[in-house]
Amino acid sequence: MIREYHKTMTMRKTTAGLFFIVLFASFAVAALPLTGCRRREERRTTVRPTGVPGRFAVRFETMGTDAFIVVYAPDAARADSYVAPAIGAIENVDRLMSFYRQESDIGALNSSEAGTVVEVSEETYKVLKESVRMAGITGGAFDPTYTPLRDVWRRAQDEGTLPGGKQLDDALEKVGAEHIVLPEQNHVMFKTEGMLLDLGGIAKGYAVDRAIEELQLAGCSSALVDIGGYMAVLGRRGDQRKWRVEVRDPRGEVNEPYVLEVEDMAIATSGDYARYFTVGERRFSHIIDPRTGWPADSIPSVTVTAPDALTADALATALSVLDVGEGVELIDSLPGVEGMIMERKAPAEEEDEGIVIHYSEGFRRLLAP
Repeated sequence: MIREYHKTMTMRKTTAGLFFIVLFASFAVAALPLTGCRRREERRTTVRPTGVPGRFAVRFETMGTDAFIVVYAPDAARADSYVAPAIGAIENVDRLMSFYRQESDIGALNSSEAGTVVEVSEETYKVLKESVRMAGITGGAFDPTYTPLRDVWRRAQDEGTLPGGKQLDDALEKVGAEHIVLPEQNHVMFKTEGMLLDLGGIAKGYAVDRAIEELQLAGCSSALVDIGGYMAVLGRRGDQRKWRVEVRDPRGEVNEPYVLEVEDMAIATSGDYARYFTVGERRFSHIIDPRTGWPADSIPSVTVTAPDALTADALATALSVLDVGEGVELIDSLPGVEGMIMERKAPAEEEDEGIVIHYSEGFRRLLAP
């Protein structure tokens, strides 16, 4: 059951807040024990000690964002043997599912005509199948076919004019996971001409899951994987304590810090202030409601925990566009899923915003004392 936090906070925009936005994307999720950063030019599979005995870390860029992996291992060579296949799995997901690579499975699909069956990899098919399922579970709040709407708003941004109703209606006709046909294993077809598929709202979570799988196969029992704020932890830390994950508001100080103590769990966040655009003088969230065609405006941040990162990733996106009541109902209906929803009580463009926090009972139990 989701309950409302007992006080309303006022958030202030600060320079420090902007720093965290750049560093961690949305509501910054950072592993508190992690120390030490890698230089970008180093070989990305080279791990470095963090200053804590037995703990090693590597930072790298992938899927258009920053990522890092932390592992506990007896020595650097063993740590590197854990990390290398995990990074390989992440890069393979990017190779197969990137919207921006014409040679990817998604590039092939987006270049195909309606009614043409396209063969894709087993992994892409799996994520597509899960995308269609998540679209159904969320009532269309998560939808991997929303790209025509994004294109409309990008043009509006360039022109400085809000889109007209016909523009949005035309784009909405090309949106809907029900227009994706999966006729047989590893084969996909679009039913509607002009559809565009983007797995950006779920593929990072899947990549995190694949990394965790590879770490386990390599013999690792204690690790953390983060890709752009979508995170999963394996087991406990090397000292047998639970991983401590801090959820910060990058816009300013929060009355009370939120630190989660977790093990064998995925965490995802999504927010409307980490990435936004303006049309004229008006600011809009980059998160677009695929049901209406308009950017989300009432949920500035969501944090979700789930058994796997794919689920957490998709739900964080969906909960950002659902109203609070719908979001509460969705969280309560899914086993193993917990969440914290921040609801805005003032317009997004106002300097000071009243924020009401709603969280599930299970999420509350994850909070450090």
